[in-house]
Amino acid sequence: MEKKSFIFRVLSRILPENKREPEFVSSISMWLLAGLLLHLILLPFAFHSDFLYIHGSAFQLSHNGVINIYSYLEENNLCEGLENACFGYPPITYFFFGATQFIAKPLLINFEEWVDSIVELHNKEGVQELFFGFNSSNWNALLLKLPYLFFDFGIAVILLHLIEDKKKAIFAMVFWLFNPVVIYSPFLFSQFDIIPVFFIALALLFAKKGKDIEAMVSLGIGFAFKLFPVLLIPIAAIILGKKFFRTIKLGLVGIAPFIIASIPFLFTPIYWKSLFGASTTPYVVLPLGIFLSRLFEMNFGFGVLENTPIFHLGYFLIIALVWVKRKSPREELYKYFLLVFFWLFIFIFMRPHYFIWIIPTLAMFIANEKKYLLPSILLIIFYVIAFILPFDYMTWELFYITDKAFFSSLPMPGALIDLFFPFPIFYRLSRVFFVLTSFWFVLELLKKKQKGN
Repeated sequence: MEKKSFIFRVLSRILPENKREPEFVSSISMWLLAGLLLHLILLPFAFHSDFLYIHGSAFQLSHNGVINIYSYLEENNLCEGLENACFGYPPITYFFFGATQFIAKPLLINFEEWVDSIVELHNKEGVQELFFGFNSSNWNALLLKLPYLFFDFGIAVILLHLIEDKKKAIFAMVFWLFNPVVIYSPFLFSQFDIIPVFFIALALLFAKKGKDIEAMVSLGIGFAFKLFPVLLIPIAAIILGKKFFRTIKLGLVGIAPFIIASIPFLFTPIYWKSLFGASTTPYVVLPLGIFLSRLFEMNFGFGVLENTPIFHLGYFLIIALVWVKRKSPREELYKYFLLVFFWLFIFIFMRPHYFIWIIPTLAMFIANEKKYLLPSILLIIFYVIAFILPFDYMTWELFYITDKAFFSSLPMPGALIDLFFPFPIFYRLSRVFFVLTSFWFVLELLKKKQKGN
């Protein structure tokens, strides 16, 4: 009797019954192994300073037992330059990464000195060479980013559950695993948006199975990690609730995880300022504050569109559309999520790690209608040119932990493009085309809703 691999046996248990045939499981096992291995290989070699910022704060929990990080940073005058918005993430983020550090603590090397390198990005203080150019910075990054692989694997498997057709399901999974956005955002740039994205995908799976409360709780957990899933909670509550009072009930369930996590900090003013009052200055490195200030103040830097209510108007019109179409099959929920994100991307000042928000739902959309594959590829190309290539801290600087001398000597990708075409024009055109393509997707999704698809 042929002995099956471990991953084969695991998949045979967690896949839906109609996808457990040995040939199908063997096929997706190869794709999964290849994708996860690629992501694992990339884990140690790069990260953005946001990664140090997050773990520099979480260090206070794992090593010093600090529970209220917001008050701690304020009382120790560690909020300077951040407009008194200290740790710009919800508390679940702090506790999650603090727990990650605590578990990994016995294996981390010179961790305190390494975390202190937030003062001078990627300096060599406390860094030990281990073997073949692999240093202690690489090792620490590997350990602390390993949890991302769990959510990575989870999203891939959830996509197999969400799509009935086997070929389409494999396509969606492969689109996720080998997508440049997915490779870049958690595994190179090293932001943790993959975690709330996992809970969005999980919410779609619960919704498909008719588990409405679980779906809203899952969205709420995503909201408790980062604030952007809050935009999806009203949409899901309407589609799953159908009736007014049930919609209200599901909406309250959706925001409950964030509220519960906030209870210990209710009377900590700096907590609320960190999340909701952070940054009227465009380039303060506080993702949530930037997101919310630009969302609610419309400070998107688009010239004539700046400080206008266009996004708000469109968002509330989408909610009105969802209410009118509330009898839509719950399987269509992902299209409304996609619509909200595309509308948001037209206006928000994009950070490179934001685009992963859309990838699972985009994978489902393309899998069901292949004609959208080429526009999606173009959208990703425009995204890379407009939001990654122009900035050294988004490209080679990410790899300074591996070999600063080598990567700092490389020419900027934009400079290489500039040899053939003026890069400033190329960059601006790509940004315009990114917005126009997003708008085209909005129109396509609205047309489908109008036709009842």
